[in-house]
Parts: sequence; structure tokens; C-alpha cells
Amino acid sequence: MNPHKIFKHLQSQSDESGLTIIESLVAIIVVSIMLVSIAPVLTLSVANRLQAKQTEAATKAAQAYIDGIRSGTIDHPPVMRKGDDTLGKYNAPQTGNLTCNDANKKEYCTAPANNLFCIDGDGEDVKNAGDKYKCTKDSHRDMIVQGFGYVPDPDRSKGYRSYKLGVRVYRADAFALSGKLLKHSDTGVEGKKQSSFGYFKKKTPLLETTSEIEVDDSSEFDKLCKKAGFQNCF
Repeated sequence: MNPHKIFKHLQSQSDESGLTIIESLVAIIVVSIMLVSIAPVLTLSVANRLQAKQTEAATKAAQAYIDGIRSGTIDHPPVMRKGDDTLGKYNAPQTGNLTCNDANKKEYCTAPANNLFCIDGDGEDVKNAGDKYKCTKDSHRDMIVQGFGYVPDPDRSKGYRSYKLGVRVYRADAFALSGKLLKHSDTGVEGKKQSSFGYFKKKTPLLETTSEIEVDDSSEFDKLCKKAGFQNCF
């Protein structure tokens, strides 16, 4: 075989190999750039999905609490006020100690306030057997409901045996933070729920809502009414 032809053949193979390596490097660079550009979008998408699930869990927790009070399986909130004491006026709870008994007993927490109610989201899926069916500060699935009642004076004067129930729902792990938690009016953003878009803000309630609770027993309503600060409830 002609040596000159052999040399040209080898040179052609070398050039093709070089082009293949360069093309591979270019492809890797292009893929890397694409991954870097879409990473924030993917992160935000995952955050939105998690936030939507948290909001759904908070909605179910609030409804379970309200239904429990209406059915009598959960006691009326320990805090009762009179007048138009709306959600925006009632303070958010302090953080720190979170002491809640077995959620199956339908009892209010004892710390940091006695008008907090545990909706256990972990159930048996906890490592510590002593934490089963309890709300703990290291759980992002447990929900803490802050409930308080207020009796509007016009309604009382008309003989209505009902009160307004204010409800806020926080994640239990928000109580591991320092300082006081927030209410929606503290954020300057209108809305009763945290947005399902963006990043979760632990100190802000996942949900705020108000519901009306009718009390059939006149003596029971009399106690609630007097606890709110009225002298004569009928």
C-alpha cells in the first residue's frame, strides 16, 4: 500500500476523532447551561406543589376544628370576647414551648396558650413513641389551630344564641422559631390563605377564617356570653 495514502487515512481518522470530542464537549456545555437555567423554575414548581398541599392540610384542620365545636366533641374556645373583635385585632400566638396532649382526647394545648388546638398530621409515623398523636415543634405535618370567640353586641341584643369563631392555622414547626407568629394583617397582604405560589413563610398562618357557631343550650350560651364580658345576655 502507498505510504502516502496510509498517512492521509490516519490523518482523516484523527480529524474525525477530534471533531467528535469537541462536539461532545459542546453538547455537555449546552446541557449544563440548560440545567442551570431551568433549575430555579423546577425549584419554584416543587415549592408551589408543597405549599398547595400545606394549604389543603390547613383547610382540613380548620374544618375539623369547626365541625368538632359544632358537634360538641371539642369544647368552645377558652378565649371569648365581646364586640367586633375580628381576626385582624386578635394577637397571633407566641412561639416557644408547645405542649399538646394526645390529639385523640380532643383537648386544647396548655402552652404557649390555652386556645391552641392540635390537629395531628403524623399519627403513628413518628420515631418517638411518646410523640404519637401529639403535635410537636419538629413536625411540618402537624397543624396548630388558634381559636377564639367573640359575641357581637347587636346579635346578643336581638336574642341570637351564637358567636363568631375566629380561626388561624399554623404549622407546628413554626413554634420552634423565635418571637411571635404573625397574622395575615401583619404582612400587608390581603387574603385568608397563604398563596400557593412562592416560598412558604412559617410565621404566617396557612389559613385564617371566621365561622358562626350556634349554641342551642341557653345556659351554656349564658356562660360563654358572660365570659365575653357581658353582664346580661338575655
